[in-house]
Amino acid sequence: MKKLLVSFVLILLSLNINASISQSGITNLKQLDKNGIIDLVSGNQLSGFISDGPFEGPITQTYFKDGTYETVYENKTFKGKWTAEGESYATPQGKKMCTKNNNATDWSCFYWYTGNKDGGTYAYIIAQGQIFHQYHEIKSVVQIKAEAKKEAQRKKVADAKKAEEKKKAAEQKRVADAKKAEEKKKAAEQKRVADAKKTERIAQEKLAEEKKAAEQKRVKEEKRIAKENKKLALLSPQTEFQNAQDFLSDIQDYIKNNPDEFDFFEIVKFTKNTKLIAEGILDDEQLKSIGLFKEFVKLSTTFLEFQKNRQDNRKISELAKIDELIDNVNNYFLKIKSFSKENLSSTTANLLDEKIKSSQLIIDNPKTFAKLENMKEDLRLFLSNLKREEEKTISTRGENKKISKEFNVELLKIDENISNLKSYYLENIDTISTELSDLILDKVTLLENTKQSISPDNKREALIELLKVNKEISSFKLDNNLLTSGEVAAIKKAAADKKKVEADRKRSADKKKADKKKAEEKKKADAKERERLKNFKEIFMTCSNTIWGEYVTIQWVFDGKKVYQDGTPLNIGKKTYSGLGDEYYWFVEKLGLYKYKVSHYTIFGVEIYSVDFLEYKSKMEALGEINYANCY
Repeated sequence: MKKLLVSFVLILLSLNINASISQSGITNLKQLDKNGIIDLVSGNQLSGFISDGPFEGPITQTYFKDGTYETVYENKTFKGKWTAEGESYATPQGKKMCTKNNNATDWSCFYWYTGNKDGGTYAYIIAQGQIFHQYHEIKSVVQIKAEAKKEAQRKKVADAKKAEEKKKAAEQKRVADAKKAEEKKKAAEQKRVADAKKTERIAQEKLAEEKKAAEQKRVKEEKRIAKENKKLALLSPQTEFQNAQDFLSDIQDYIKNNPDEFDFFEIVKFTKNTKLIAEGILDDEQLKSIGLFKEFVKLSTTFLEFQKNRQDNRKISELAKIDELIDNVNNYFLKIKSFSKENLSSTTANLLDEKIKSSQLIIDNPKTFAKLENMKEDLRLFLSNLKREEEKTISTRGENKKISKEFNVELLKIDENISNLKSYYLENIDTISTELSDLILDKVTLLENTKQSISPDNKREALIELLKVNKEISSFKLDNNLLTSGEVAAIKKAAADKKKVEADRKRSADKKKADKKKAEEKKKADAKERERLKNFKEIFMTCSNTIWGEYVTIQWVFDGKKVYQDGTPLNIGKKTYSGLGDEYYWFVEKLGLYKYKVSHYTIFGVEIYSVDFLEYKSKMEALGEINYANCY
């Protein structure tokens, strides 16, 4: 039979036909009788499609020759019996197949048809004029079993091959693992050897570093000792008298703290025999006594250790004294070496160079402590003289600069007086008297002769002459009231400027006075605020609001410094950011001692709260609405 396009489930057969199987385009539709049905299904497996109400999808039907069947639908298997009826001469209603599921009591019957569609042959089940089963493929049970047997044989061969390949792969893996283990073992051995070499190398390097550090430490210590000895060599060798005095000082201090260390009577004897040394007398008898005293105390190791510590301390003290002197010498030397020659005479500058050279020689190779002390004092005095000469030069230069400036001013005033006298004469030529004209001419001549006669090389004497002449001309102009129109305007302007300066000064004084008063008032207010905060008790206020139909409770707190909204501290007069961005924050504005306006900028807009902690009142404004809260 040609390929079929039918799907069918006998066990799910129903008269509720689903028309999703196309009912059109079928040609040569022919109903099968009993023999046709048997030929179609007996010993065969049919594959197709069912569309019957809630049952829709692929289906497989197997009809065995012994009158039984199996139906597979949605991975479920249903079994039962089947039979075909109706010879070729029977009516259409008599040509049918009937089935009964093993769990059913009644038989169900239906009709088989074949037809052509889209170039293929299909088998159909039709009821009530509608197609609800369609089969597109048919295979014999024998063929299926043969294929299954063949598939089983193929699978057996494939499994055997797979097992062989698995065994081969396992062997390959075993060999590879063994090789890998051997390589790993070899690598571990190589690493062990390398680590051992590295450890040995590190140990050798560490030993070398320790030797190097030890050598550097030794050299450094030798240099330190050599440097100390060089410094100590600057001091005069200690005399026998100084050694004796140091010894007596050491033994006396030691005995004070260790009275039982030596025999009391021996100590008294030696102390009496060496008493004159403490008084500044040292003779042969005293030297012999001090020698015996030293031999006696050598029996005490603790004293010898104490004595060594005292000697070391004296040495440290002497070195500190030498270091301080060297530092002072170097300090003076560096100041002299960096001293500027700008304000020194050539003679002093040459002396400075010589002093630097001679001082450098002594510093590089000092001979004695006394010479270093003398050098320090010499450098101090030399530096002091340099500073005095520098100050004198600067002072003289400043004075000359001042004289030069005054000379230029007075010389300019000479030109102004000449110009003003000439201008006055020309402005008043019609009314001026002959006597006054002659006087003006004499004064102009005096001014011009003075200007020509002064010497710029000696500005001090020239300034005295200019001051004398300008003073004489000023008196002449004042006595005769000789003022040009320009001078009159300048006088008026000067008076106006003076008045303005005075007004500005008064305003500045008034402002300063007001600022001082304001500062004092602020100081008092701050003190009052500190006293208020010292005794301030926190105010807690709970307010209930109905906002857009929702009941909301807000906890307000005022501690005298900050306002808190639901535990969030809000700065007064500054922004408090919410952490969602720079545009989202609180701003608290002080309206009174206990009254505040809290503006909260949120993603929904701004919420404005008016809070009165004294009256326990709160008002909220948001999105055009005003809400008064109940507070307690």
